Amino acid sequence: MINWGYVAGFYDGEGTMGFRVGRDKLGRFLKGHILSPKHIKFLKHNRGEKSPSWKGGKPKCSICGKKLSTYISKKCSKCFSDGRKGKNHPMYGVHRFGKNAPNYKGKNCKTPKIKIIRRSLKYQIWRNKIFKRDNWTCLLCNQRGGKLEAHHKKSFTHFPKLRFILKNGITLCLKCHKKIHTKKEREV
Repeated sequence: MINWGYVAGFYDGEGTMGFRVGRDKLGRFLKGHILSPKHIKFLKHNRGEKSPSWKGGKPKCSICGKKLSTYISKKCSKCFSDGRKGKNHPMYGVHRFGKNAPNYKGKNCKTPKIKIIRRSLKYQIWRNKIFKRDNWTCLLCNQRGGKLEAHHKKSFTHFPKLRFILKNGITLCLKCHKKIHTKKEREV
């Protein structure tokens, strides 16, 4: 067995034998490292008010003066919550929908019209009617159910008047729908 004290030991020139002490980025001692007697003596004598970095202890609440549990907050939990109730709450009376919504774009809406149409109730009804008419079966491979899509025979974007006409739609499975669109793109 290796004697780690001997391997890691050092002599500081003042007659004390100790171990190299690991520290993190903030200069704190790392867990599991053994301190030299010199460090232990320093830590015992420089605690609390005796420490050179003493700032008067934990802060007090700015409203009631109660001692806080952390150094981060400026108010105790009671004073913080009391100041944010009812009409004192910063969001009191603020309506966050429509023009007041944080993501409202107005006339400069980035959502394309095609997406808006495809999400509409009219489009969903057209799609369901196509599926019912074709008995939820792909017209190319005869797969029933699964991931089905309603395909426009004449392009959705190029023929806006035919978007919701039942004769312009057929039911396809996902694979067949991709095949049709790749063939069309190659032809063009």
